Amino acid sequence: MDNATSNNSVVDNLKNHLSLMRSLVCERKFLYVCCGNHIINLIVKVSLEKANAAIGKIREGIKYINNFEIRQVKLVECLSKLGLLCSKKLHQDMPIRWNSTYQMIESALAYQQAYNNYDLIDPNFIHGLLENEWKKIETVATFLRPFYDITTLFSGSK
Repeated sequence: MDNATSNNSVVDNLKNHLSLMRSLVCERKFLYVCCGNHIINLIVKVSLEKANAAIGKIREGIKYINNFEIRQVKLVECLSKLGLLCSKKLHQDMPIRWNSTYQMIESALAYQQAYNNYDLIDPNFIHGLLENEWKKIETVATFLRPFYDITTLFSGSK
């Protein structure tokens, strides 16, 4: 269920308020406000479903690594052995907030090589992704980037 009815009520109240203040031209015929973030959320939700299994592996893998400091140290060792530097932190998402899932995907992509080799350091790590899953993740990240930027612009946050 979406909140379009609530949005329409708010817009109607806004129109009435602005009309009473005589702040509208053309008798409020051209004031239309649509919740852009809501529309973006609906679009993004569908796109995330296309890579749900791979995103789930990333989510569980990051949870696994971040739950214990020794695992985080092993990840740094893995990065070092691969000759990689990464200043980003592995970002755990909140699945109900797609923008945090996007940030998680971006952080996983930054650590892709280390993530793929982590099971060599920790045999209990079972959350590695196959090459075709990484390609899906890259495609989703590329698709989501403009929506993330627009949502950030709408909300006024960085």
